[in-house]
This record gives sequence, structure tokens and C-alpha cells, in this order.
Amino acid sequence: MHRPRSQELITKSEQDRIVKTPAWSAEASDSHSRRRPLDEGTATPSSSSPAHSRIDAASKVMRPTVTGTHPRSGAETRQTARSAEQADWRSIALLACGVAAGPLFFTIFLTAGALRPGYDPLRHPVSSLEFGPQGWVQAVNFILTGTLVTLFGWGVRPLVHRLGGGRTVTVLLMAVGIGLIGAGFFDPDPLSGYPPGTPPTALNPSLHRILHDLFSTPVFTALPAACFVLSRRFAKAHMRSWAIYSAVSGGLMAALFVLTSVAFNQGTVLTTVGGLLQRLTLATGFAWMAVLGLWGIRSRNTSA
Repeated sequence: MHRPRSQELITKSEQDRIVKTPAWSAEASDSHSRRRPLDEGTATPSSSSPAHSRIDAASKVMRPTVTGTHPRSGAETRQTARSAEQADWRSIALLACGVAAGPLFFTIFLTAGALRPGYDPLRHPVSSLEFGPQGWVQAVNFILTGTLVTLFGWGVRPLVHRLGGGRTVTVLLMAVGIGLIGAGFFDPDPLSGYPPGTPPTALNPSLHRILHDLFSTPVFTALPAACFVLSRRFAKAHMRSWAIYSAVSGGLMAALFVLTSVAFNQGTVLTTVGGLLQRLTLATGFAWMAVLGLWGIRSRNTSA
């Protein structure tokens, strides 16, 4: 029985295709035909065959590699920027406390001294303004100024760290602030004839006078020490002008404090200008803090 010619042509074409099909394609086709559905609970075909090895290699090349972290969203970026801005403003506010401390302190005690009968600012110490019915004004002045100086001491930490320093300057400046606060809670004894009618100095110091002196001591010792420490840091950073200014401020404060102590011991030529010497000592230290605070604020604004 003869087959139609069309069937013969189909048979020949199929034979040609089978003959021309590469061996690896036949193996892949055969492997694919033996593959069972995954839902039957059987394992996937072995990848040891040449066809699957080439497929796995190609998939590894084409598969993208994801590394690193996901990019931040817009909300996270805005939150980070807002937090950095708030931290920057807090640092500026703390440095501004050191700038404002001196003007506030001097304005209050100079005004109070000018309005106090019998008070001589050239002769009498600032602490003597704590006597009398209006003594609370100077007490509050000590506490407010001490709070500002304490905050300033905390705020200078980034500046000191930038210069390679540690915690010494911060501790010294905060000791000055705490000393001023303590001086506001404990009154001194009468000195240099004020209040009027009192002896030049008390023969038996009272407890509140001893506490007042203990708290006041860091104001005249820790502050020049902070000047010397920062002067050394400025010198290492090759900031010569700041190193000289800090060293001169610390040395001048120490010298004026010695002269003030001699004046308040009574019976010397310096007794009549003891108040002036004390004010010059304080002015030197508070001016240094103000200039340091302004430099810190300016440097932060420049870096921002």
C-alpha cells in the first residue's frame, strides 16, 4: 500500500530535524520529558546533566547581585536633617550662654552698687551686695550667671575635642559656674567697712562666710586654669593668636587675684582699690569666655 507523498515529505523533514538536533538538546529534551510535576512530592531533576549545568551557570550570571543597604526614604532623610539642625542650634545656644554671662553679671552688680548707699565699688567686693534688704538681687545674679557659665562649660566640649582636648576644660568651667551658684546661696561676712559701721574684717568667720569663700574660690582659680589648658591646645593646633590670648588672660587673672587677696586682707595700700582689682579679675575671665563663645558660634556657622 502506497503512502501519500505529503506524508513522505513530513517524515523526511522530521528525520532531518532529528538528525540535525545536537546531542545536548536531545539530552535536555529527554530530561525534561522525564520531569515530574513538583506537586507530586518528587524531587527536582539533578543538576548534574550538561543541560542543567549550562542553565544554572547562565542564571547565576544573569541574576543581579544586591549589596548594601536600602536607600533612605524621603521622610528619614528629612528627619535626620531636622535632628542635625536641632543639635546645631542647641550647641549654639550653649555657647551663647558664655557670651551673655559676663554682660548680665556686670550689668546687675554695677547697677545694684550704684543704687546702694555707702557702697564703694572701688573698695568693696561684689559679694558685699548680698547684704541688706536688696541683697537678694545680687544672690539671684550669682545664681543666674553661674547657671549660664555651667551651660557654657558643657557647650564648649565640641570645640575642645576638635583641638584634641579632653574633659579638663569642661570640668573647670562647670566648676566656675557651680561656684557662682553656691556663692549666691551663702552670704559673706562684712568686709572693708561695708555695711557701714562694721569692722574692716570679721575676727571669727561664720560658717556661711566659709562656704561662700569655698564656692567662690573656683571662680578665681579654675577659670585661669581653663585659660592655660586651652592655650596649650591652641598652640598645638598652630593657632598662635588664640594661644597667646588665652595664656595672657590666665596669667592676668592669676596676678590680679593675688593683688585682690592682698587688698582684702586690709592694712595695705591696695585696700582702697580692692573692689576695682576684683572687678578687673572678673572682667578678664568673663571677656575670655565671651570671645571663646563667639569664636565657637562663628566656627559652627562657617562649617555649616
